[in-house]
Amino acid sequence: MMLDWIEAQRTELIEIYEKCKKEQPVLEAFSVYLLRILNGLSQMSGSQFYDYEVQILADAMRLFFVYYIEQVKKALSTEIKVKEKKDTIEDIEYAISKISNVYKNVIDSTANSDRQMLTSQAVETNIYDLSPKLIKTYSTILATLVRLFHKQDKYAFLLHPSLKSNIEAETLFNMREEEGKVVLIYIPENEIEKIRQTPIYLLHEVYHVLTKAERCRVDRARRMETHVLNAISQRIFRNINFACIFSEQMSFGIKADEVIQKADEAVKKVDEAIKKELVKRWFPIERRVKKYETIENDRFFYRENISNDICTGWTDMLSRIFVSLGEDILAAISGKPYKYIEERSLFTYMKEIEWEIHNNLVGIVSGKVLAEYVSLYMSVYRETYADIACILTAGISPGDYEEVFRNSEIAISKEISDPETVRALRTHVVAHAVSSCAGISYKEEWENYSKENNFRERGKKGEKRQKDADLMKKQDDRIFILEEDLRCMESIMDMCSSKLWEILGDKDSKFDRFRNIIKNMDIIEILNGKNIHELHNLHVS
Repeated sequence: MMLDWIEAQRTELIEIYEKCKKEQPVLEAFSVYLLRILNGLSQMSGSQFYDYEVQILADAMRLFFVYYIEQVKKALSTEIKVKEKKDTIEDIEYAISKISNVYKNVIDSTANSDRQMLTSQAVETNIYDLSPKLIKTYSTILATLVRLFHKQDKYAFLLHPSLKSNIEAETLFNMREEEGKVVLIYIPENEIEKIRQTPIYLLHEVYHVLTKAERCRVDRARRMETHVLNAISQRIFRNINFACIFSEQMSFGIKADEVIQKADEAVKKVDEAIKKELVKRWFPIERRVKKYETIENDRFFYRENISNDICTGWTDMLSRIFVSLGEDILAAISGKPYKYIEERSLFTYMKEIEWEIHNNLVGIVSGKVLAEYVSLYMSVYRETYADIACILTAGISPGDYEEVFRNSEIAISKEISDPETVRALRTHVVAHAVSSCAGISYKEEWENYSKENNFRERGKKGEKRQKDADLMKKQDDRIFILEEDLRCMESIMDMCSSKLWEILGDKDSKFDRFRNIIKNMDIIEILNGKNIHELHNLHVS
């Protein structure tokens, strides 16, 4: 089987090589290098000494060659523009540099492990202490999951040890527009032997790319608009209070000691009404949300693409406010009763408010504020989805989840200045979504965990929380997660978990058997090959 695709790819590569000799010397050199790798793979497939290498490399290398040939043909096409051709060649070069390094290190790390007894002692050149049997088992887990989703011709994952502190993933051939990815997953060397935690980490990374419809990307984009609206509104009106707007109508029939309280309530209502009117005038997000319903290209809603679109659209809306800010404020307060404050005229007061809003806008547009908000919510959505999917796939308990991810820095973006809030929000949404699935493992534990990690209760325990206004003055980069934000996240992630559980949750299904294998793995069955045998039987049955 392996020799068949190697020969087919070799034939195509030779054809590519001949074309590149005349048109693209760089691609010619790449093709020569990959022909050498194919020759190495061909040698390994015919020898029992290379079983580990074949199991670890085969699926990913097969797809890598398919995507390489596809992208080279695109680069050689006369129909693409010069910049796109340049970007495509650079994308190919980057992919080859990464795969060649992984390929070499896998060979170096495994080649001597079972053969040192047959040869003279090799000079130590490898910096990784790799366990071939563990890497082979983890590779088989991921390959089996891909096959259970019937995506073996689209996705492949290649594991590689690293000296970093956290598991990281990197996709190759990012210029490809079609579905499918070759993904490198870097495992910290000190994590490889943690057979309970590492498969969960790996499943988390896999679910950043595996599955499509279950992500509900269009609904996610709609909710992202709501989140950005709430965050930007808080930032624009920071330290802003339309306290000059005041109604005298409530004083009749009210006791003297209640007048101040009622007046404060009236001021707050009118203040909120003015801000709401300005937000509606400045940010017609209904148009943006409606636009999403007409877009058929699913790639538009991928993380980077939709994030860029949101940032571009919102930057445009924010920039327009500078032109009409004064007129908009006057229109919003028009017809409302007001009073003098400290003997200042309404005009003076409005100019001060206009200047404060102007400064807040400058801070948003000139800094990375908008990108930070988009990154924050996108990180929460991506990480909660991957968490939920790996929990449902592996059938782990809240305790296992805590143990695996407690010290993890997975996708806490460097742009996010409040990682603890993000972590608490992520835990809340994950627990809420998982506990909403009927028939899951540890159902009662997940329901209790959801109650214990309710984000709405955050701040009620321990030290008394500061007033919002004080907190916002002291922490200029802080925003508050509103009830509307929580409901948006809960509803969409509950929907995602429901869709996933329809696939993963059937008793006695292949996914159920896969889940039991993962839950019951132990080092003895890994070393004697029983787990690999069970996984192999699962996807071929």
